[in-house]
Amino acid sequence: MDVMRVMRTGGAARRTGRTDMNAHSSRSHLVFTILVAGANKMTGAASASRLCLVDLAGQPVTLHPTP
Repeated sequence: MDVMRVMRTGGAARRTGRTDMNAHSSRSHLVFTILVAGANKMTGAASASRLCLVDLAGQPVTLHPTP
């Protein structure tokens, strides 16, 4: 499946909603999973892998928290 077509489909299904902190929030999370499978034609050995990309929008990152 074409990656850009999948991204457009996901973008069209995106929804936003209010939060307790912001009535006009546009924060959203993204989980994009890519599955790749292959087989060696000579040996028949198969392999598969999964890559998950996650964007937790609005989650603050603190590298050095203040005491």
